[in-house]
Amino acid sequence: MTRSKEAGKGSKQRPLSVTRKQFSNNWDKIFTSNTPVKYKNTVDQEVWLCENFFDITSIDGVEYVKVFKEELPNRQLLIRKDALKKVGAE
Repeated sequence: MTRSKEAGKGSKQRPLSVTRKQFSNNWDKIFTSNTPVKYKNTVDQEVWLCENFFDITSIDGVEYVKVFKEELPNRQLLIRKDALKKVGAE
């Protein structure tokens, strides 16, 4: 039995059943959340809120994320990503 070179997965993209714009909007709804998640700083045990843990700022090879306190949501600052642990995650 010989197989065709076109059998199986290839580099050809499958047709979309939705428009690219709708696909992009759906992607954003799934993977971006406006609900802040609580994280604890493992160094000083302070609890911070973060809206998007994957929105990373890299400075000199160190990754930081934007966080804020519940009582001061308009005052954001950067904390090292590796110093934060999700509250409730063991």
